Amino acid sequence: MGTLSSPRAVRQAYARRVRACYGDHATQVSVTLTPTAQSLRVTDQHGEVIPPRDDVPFDELLALLDDTLASGGPGILTLSGRPQPAPTLPPVPPREVFNPLLPW
Repeated sequence: MGTLSSPRAVRQAYARRVRACYGDHATQVSVTLTPTAQSLRVTDQHGEVIPPRDDVPFDELLALLDDTLASGGPGILTLSGRPQPAPTLPPVPPREVFNPLLPW
């Protein structure tokens, strides 16, 4: 990541890396450690889990996990800067209800 001049610059660079991997609407990073596993979970403003983008290499995600563990260990990190709003999804049409009494 290179040499950064201040803790704020480090936080901003970290936030840019997370958002590059997970999207501009990432707000928090949560790290969990168990005796057999490590996990990194990124959420938006509403607490919804954000999956990593499809084009991000797995090695980059592992490097991000390593950097997160090195900078603060397990816990929740709030990203600096303002996240962009989450992309809106088209409304889901209602599912058709099967009723054996209907003629169609």
